[in-house]
Amino acid sequence: MSHADVDGGRIDGAVIGGITPAAATFTTSNQTTLKIGGTTVDATAAEITRACDLSARIVTLIATGAITEAAHESRTLLMTVAGASSTYTLPAATGGGARYRFVVGEVNTSNYVIKSVAGADVMQGTILGASVTDSATDAARTWRSGTTDDTITLNGTTTGGVDIGDWIELEDISATAWFVRGFVTQSGSEATMFSDSVA
Repeated sequence: MSHADVDGGRIDGAVIGGITPAAATFTTSNQTTLKIGGTTVDATAAEITRACDLSARIVTLIATGAITEAAHESRTLLMTVAGASSTYTLPAATGGGARYRFVVGEVNTSNYVIKSVAGADVMQGTILGASVTDSATDAARTWRSGTTDDTITLNGTTTGGVDIGDWIELEDISATAWFVRGFVTQSGSEATMFSDSVA
């Protein structure tokens, strides 16, 4: 912003709009309506912070926990647990378009589990899997979710998560569904990572 034209009020105690200019420090602005170029900004403060705050683009997940829109939406969620099962529970689906990208930061053969908070929130989509044990000419596999699936399990071997960098992205597309896509590496007798485990 090159300059602001404020015709009245006070900034940190200094009167605005007087004939004689007064020095003041602008530290905090508390507005009920914000307009830019005459257009009202409809986004909430939390939405603006999530979209513009670059200080926490990567969030390290070190233990089982709940995934929240405020702390995790539109961020890279780096899973860094080894030797213990870790479960990450998504917020309730609303159709709001929130996206959550989970990335394997450390291989965990004790399971990374990503699940819906309720069985009615199903996962719909496809994950591409590449084998690290089959021959180089073996075709990649596509794993499609079932109609009632609500859980993804990466076990570090057969269902994926063999390599650092494997990723799963979920997008809140309706009040009852998550869109899923991703890429994983698998070993041994490859199997689907999708299941229906939430009541």
